[in-house]
Amino acid sequence: MVDKTTKLIFIGALTLLVFLITSYAAFKTNLNIAGTANITGSFSTKITNVVSKNIQGNASNNGDPTFNDTTATFKTNLISPGDSIDYDVTITNDGNLNAQLAKLTLTASDNPAIVFTTSGLTEGDIILAGHTAVLTVNVTYNNAITTQPDSTLSNLTITLDYIQAK
Repeated sequence: MVDKTTKLIFIGALTLLVFLITSYAAFKTNLNIAGTANITGSFSTKITNVVSKNIQGNASNNGDPTFNDTTATFKTNLISPGDSIDYDVTITNDGNLNAQLAKLTLTASDNPAIVFTTSGLTEGDIILAGHTAVLTVNVTYNNAITTQPDSTLSNLTITLDYIQAK
C-alpha cells in the first residue's frame, strides 16, 4: 500500500507538472503586432540663380549665364592680364530632406589664358532643408601668359551632383 505522504507528493508533483505545461503553452503563443507607418520625404535641391559680380578690368559676359537644376554655364570675355569676373551660383534646398554636394565638376574650354577657381560651397558640404548655399566661381585671365592668345573667350560649365545627407 501507498502511504499518505507518498500520495501527497505524487499529487503535488502532478499539480506542478500541469501548472508548468499550461504556463509553457501560454508563453509559447505567437504575438502578432500589426501597424502602418507612412514616411514622406521631398528631395528638391537645385540651382535657382546665377549672378555675375566683381568685374575687374575689361572682363565682360558673353551673353547671360544659363542654368538648370544641376548645371550652370558661363561665357566670359577677358581681354588682358588682370581681367576677372565672379559668378555667384545660388543653390536652394526646397525639400524637407538635407542634401549633400557629392560632386562638383568643372568642364572648361581648353584655353590656357583662362583660370577658373571656386569658393564657398565644396564637395561634402550639406545644404539643410529649406536653406540656400552659394558657390562662387572666379574666371581670371592667367597672369602667367606672356603672349596674347588667339582667343580670350572662356566657356565653363559646372555640374552639381547631390545626394541625401545622412
